[in-house]
Amino acid sequence: MNRAILIVICDFIVSAMLSLFTGSAVGSAEGTRGAALDDHTAMMVVKELRREQAELEKQRKALLDAQYRLGFTGDRQRQLEELSERLAEATAKADLLARKAALTREEAGALTPEALQKQLEREIKNRYRLHLSKEEVERQLAHLRKQNAETAQSYSNLTRTYRELRDEHASKKGQLELLKQQQAIQQKQLLEAGTALSRSREVIAARTAELQKSRGEIRKLEMEGNVQLEKRRAAESALAFARGKLNATEQELVEAQSRSDRSARQLASRDLELKEARRQLENLQKMLKTAVTDLSATRADLTKTKETSIRNARALAQASGELAAARDMLTAAEAKLRSDVQKKYSGAVIRVDMQMEETRMLIPVKRQGSFYLPVILAGGRTCVVGELPNLTGNVRNRPDYAAVTSLKYQVSPAEKSGSGKAWPGPLYVFRQEPSIVLMEVKLEGRTPLKALTMTELKQRGLQDLYLFKNSSLGRDSAALGGRCSLEKQYFYIRNAVHGSGSELRAEPGDFVLTKQGEFVALVVGIVNSDMGRRQEACCVMMPENFDWKDTAALPVSGADALKKFNQAAVPLLREIRMRSFQTDRR
Repeated sequence: MNRAILIVICDFIVSAMLSLFTGSAVGSAEGTRGAALDDHTAMMVVKELRREQAELEKQRKALLDAQYRLGFTGDRQRQLEELSERLAEATAKADLLARKAALTREEAGALTPEALQKQLEREIKNRYRLHLSKEEVERQLAHLRKQNAETAQSYSNLTRTYRELRDEHASKKGQLELLKQQQAIQQKQLLEAGTALSRSREVIAARTAELQKSRGEIRKLEMEGNVQLEKRRAAESALAFARGKLNATEQELVEAQSRSDRSARQLASRDLELKEARRQLENLQKMLKTAVTDLSATRADLTKTKETSIRNARALAQASGELAAARDMLTAAEAKLRSDVQKKYSGAVIRVDMQMEETRMLIPVKRQGSFYLPVILAGGRTCVVGELPNLTGNVRNRPDYAAVTSLKYQVSPAEKSGSGKAWPGPLYVFRQEPSIVLMEVKLEGRTPLKALTMTELKQRGLQDLYLFKNSSLGRDSAALGGRCSLEKQYFYIRNAVHGSGSELRAEPGDFVLTKQGEFVALVVGIVNSDMGRRQEACCVMMPENFDWKDTAALPVSGADALKKFNQAAVPLLREIRMRSFQTDRR
């Protein structure tokens, strides 16, 4: 049946039933009940209302299940309220229609005031109970909504946690893949190292075989020497045998002379025997003379050998004396040269005192230092040359400045510490070589040194060069000797490794002078090579055709000076650190 028609019929039936309370008739005047058509119609309407009530209950239950399973939403709540309103209306209409249809004509008459009052009281009580039930249901519904919201929040948190764990799992998976790739690279490097080790072992084996061959040749030479020694010993034995035979011959000669004297009386009868004896005697004398001659020659050779040894010993003693004298002369000359370069050094060096304050995250840091640096001529100006990290308090093992709040300099003659004056700046840094910094000064009593370029040093040569430390006034200095070398645009000084040797080490900030008092280079870095078995100090010289336009100024005093200093110094220090890795020429 069409719902609109059913609603019209229901409204008509309800209006008719309400008229029973006013005493009006619902059916014909005959019989005890209303007309059969009205009852049938009423039952059909009640049945349709009950069916609609069941359908609405089913839909309401489905919405409640959806609210519990999928969570609370405004749309489902509005649909639930509409269904509840329609269900209450259908239920009220069906109950009212069923109750009115069950009344008899006598029961459907006009109610007395007492009966109407009682019925109203019952209705009020029922309505109040329904109101209380509704409030209880609303409280339970609010509690369920709260639980649903908490459940939704928990579900959202679990979803977010699941996503984070999924992302973390993907990240861990990527890291695992990266670790696998690194492991493959390391295995490849290990294989290459194993191959190189095998080649090294083959080279060592070949060299061992060559060494064994050399040892065999040495043993062969030793055997030949032993053979020659045995021959010499045999010759000496033959000489001794000849000497013994000569002595025996002499004794035989004496005995023959005795026999000749005893047999003089028998000379006539034994003339033939005497001639034979004389002939034998002559032969023996010839042998004796030959042996004596050989012995004399041997003794003369021995005497000559002894005289040669004596002359060699005297010559060696004389050469040792001359060598000692030459060493004394060299020491004196070196002392004289050192005194010359020390004189030039003392006339050109000044003392630079630095104080710096830097703000850090927890506590501020203060740094200070004193440096003894030479005064040179650069581009027609008198200036002090030094290394930027030393003169700005920046240690090499930390990245940058945090925030420099104070940077002060004081210059004074080296021999008069504590009597200096403040230096206002700025610091001039070479654009092509930021490790070198120049400080223009005007200090009386200082004689500036000439700065050699790479071309001038090559023409002069690397002899008579001296290393000076910037941390002391001339006490720590030494001649470089054969420790120097030139390569490309750098000047290198070999250092002893792991404390071996007694030579003075060259470190960043130190400088090199000639014996004539000319500035050569400034040490700016250390280069390690050959797996740490070799170390050299890298030095930078003044550039060819120096121009002040090729420098950058770092202010240290005045308004906003430190802010500009921080902005300009940090990139320069980063470039210096990068260059410290690029100066390795191995």
